[in-house]
Amino acid sequence: MGAHNFSAIGEGTRVATAYRAAVANAEAEYGTSPYNGTISTTDGYIVMRRDPMPLDDAHQLADTLLDDPRIARRGRAGAIPVLTSERTVTVTIPETPGGYESVEAAAEAAVAGQLRDGEQVKEYTAGSYELSPASSPYARVRKPQRILSGTLYVTLTGGAPTHTGWLFFGWAAS
Repeated sequence: MGAHNFSAIGEGTRVATAYRAAVANAEAEYGTSPYNGTISTTDGYIVMRRDPMPLDDAHQLADTLLDDPRIARRGRAGAIPVLTSERTVTVTIPETPGGYESVEAAAEAAVAGQLRDGEQVKEYTAGSYELSPASSPYARVRKPQRILSGTLYVTLTGGAPTHTGWLFFGWAAS
């Protein structure tokens, strides 16, 4: 049994919430083995810095702190608050007569009132939405289905950097 260094991002401005999210993501992807080599093998966290910083700077700082005696091998993870100009929001697709031709059009309509200065849609991911009824396969002209309502997860980028999560780092059991 050994140990190797790791880093993981946890979303959320509260360190405890972000740590739980990072552990849950690691367990979902790598399982719950006590030797899976991820943050899930750590015994909590210790905040190494209070002021948020850009993610790249946080990674550089984490590299210099790996030998800090507060970061025990297979012990607690270090935690640094990070600033990013990206955020992911859950949006409701507004209803419109006839629906939307594409998921892109539905996403743009859904975020219209939520964009901050300089933000734009980077991507949209899984959501759930209701489609208009399909045309009969026997119809002369088939109408494409349209998106009527639902929700989407949309990643926005380009806004002012804000504290959106924590970088966790340290030594994981493997």
